[in-house]
Amino acid sequence: MIEQLKKEFIKFEINLEQRFILGISGGPDSMCLLNLMKDQNIVVAHVNYMKRKDSYIDQEIVENYCKKYSIPCFVKTINDWKNYKGNFQTVAREIRYDYYLEIAQKFNSNIILLAHQKDDFLEQAIMQENSKRNPLFFGIKQINKINNLTIFRPLINLFWKVETEDYCKKNDVKFAVDFTNDLPIYTRNKIRLELKNWTVKNKQNKLDFFKNKNLENEKIETLLSQQYEIFKSSNFDLKTIEHIENKELFVFKLINANFPQVKLTSGKIKSLCDFLWSKNSTKQYKLNDNYSLVKKRGKLIF
Repeated sequence: MIEQLKKEFIKFEINLEQRFILGISGGPDSMCLLNLMKDQNIVVAHVNYMKRKDSYIDQEIVENYCKKYSIPCFVKTINDWKNYKGNFQTVAREIRYDYYLEIAQKFNSNIILLAHQKDDFLEQAIMQENSKRNPLFFGIKQINKINNLTIFRPLINLFWKVETEDYCKKNDVKFAVDFTNDLPIYTRNKIRLELKNWTVKNKQNKLDFFKNKNLENEKIETLLSQQYEIFKSSNFDLKTIEHIENKELFVFKLINANFPQVKLTSGKIKSLCDFLWSKNSTKQYKLNDNYSLVKKRGKLIF
């Protein structure tokens, strides 16, 4: 498994000698990754959301493992959820990534390793498919940027969840089991429970389907990037985008390139298409309280 893991780092030209921050929950996936990386220059970050009465077990497993192998370990505990508003999963993710950034800055590192595996990829892709949206990428990217950090997921093309569990058992690596993952309270959990009834062959076939879609979408994304650069170099002359076919995808790219802080819904994307491709050459579109787009004499002004 070590050699397989090394190949994933080589693929993206990631130097294994550098310092990595590992986001470790204490579950089988993250403990598998931690054990595989224990001899490297690593620092562990763990977030205890205190949402379960037994969440202290997860924390203890992570802390005890790090103590055994003299690995620096940092823990953030969320004691008062009254200070946070919104969807729990979204808020928890924001807390987690903000903490990773804090630890990364403390240790002068810019790369975070996370333990997503093939089941995680498939769950995300099915959620996207069920939403009736047509993203340029299905699933979870193996490498991307968040908060100016490189997020790398070395297990995502290597193992199914059952394989990370088997690895931990064979190597006597303790891991925690989060019972809330099996409660049908979130859309992702419902998909996860459904996938438990699938054979590995069926899951692999579905995974291959999404990966083939992503390969097709790479060509579309390349074309959209070329079209955007032409639009930009023309000083955003709307005539240059008159005949674009993938209007909604182009709008998504346009807004993310210039206003990454603006949240886009399918409805907003459609209304932006109406705005950009309407015959009215002078018009204004309010993106949010802080930002607007203006059409003036056939050109787009930000």
